[in-house]
Amino acid sequence: MIDIHHHLLYGVDDGPADADTMRRMLETAAQEGVHAVIATPHIAPGVTPFQPEKARDRLLEARRMVAAMGLKLTVWPGSELLYTHQAASHLAQGRIPTLAGSDRVLVEFSQDIRLNALEDALREMLRAGTLPVLAHVERYSCLMQGWQQAAQIRQKHGVLYQVNAHTLLGGGSFWTRRTVRRLLLEGQVDFVASDAHDCVHRPCRMREAHEALTALVGKAYADELTGSLDTVQAFLDR
Repeated sequence: MIDIHHHLLYGVDDGPADADTMRRMLETAAQEGVHAVIATPHIAPGVTPFQPEKARDRLLEARRMVAAMGLKLTVWPGSELLYTHQAASHLAQGRIPTLAGSDRVLVEFSQDIRLNALEDALREMLRAGTLPVLAHVERYSCLMQGWQQAAQIRQKHGVLYQVNAHTLLGGGSFWTRRTVRRLLLEGQVDFVASDAHDCVHRPCRMREAHEALTALVGKAYADELTGSLDTVQAFLDR
C-alpha cells in the first residue's frame, strides 16, 4: 500500500514531536502493510512560515531510519497545502512540494468553505498546473450535503478525492459516513490515507482500512484506493 497523507516529519507541524516518535511511526506504517509513505507536513502560505530546508533534513533522516531498521518502506516528499489567497501563486512558482514530485498536490480547505469559493480555488490550482487532491474530503460540509453534489464537483473539475481511514473505521458523524460510503460505492473516491500524526491518538490504520474497503467495495477497488503497485507507478509517472 501507499499512504499519500502522513504527517511523519517531526518538529515541522503538529505531527510527531521528536525523532523517536517518527521512528515508531515508520515502524507502524511498515507493520500496517504500507510500502511507500508520502510525508505531508502542513503548509499555509501567508499564514504560518514553512521551513523547506528543515523538512528536507527530516525527510532524509526518516530515510536513514528506514535503512537502519531494514524496513521495506519508501519515504517520498510532499505536503498538505492549506488553501489561502497566496496558495495558487506559490504553486505556480514551484514553492509547494507536490506529492512525490508529481503534478498532484494534497490540499485542505476551511471546513465551512462555501461551494462557489471551493470551485474558484480548484480552478486557480488547476490553472497553476497542478491537480488538486482534496484532503479528507469528508470534512467539507458543502460536499457532504449529498453524494451527488460531491460527485458532480469531482467530475466537473477533474479533481481527486482522499478520504481518511479513520472515517471508514467509525470516525465522524453518521451522515458523513453515509455520504462517504455512497461515494465509495459509486466509485467517486480516489485515495484512502491515514492522515497519521502519531502512534496513539492519530495512528496509521491502513490495514484495517483496507479490510473495511474490501468488505464494502471488493478487493480490486480497495487495492486501487490504498495504492497497489500499479497505481503507485501511475502516480509517479504523472
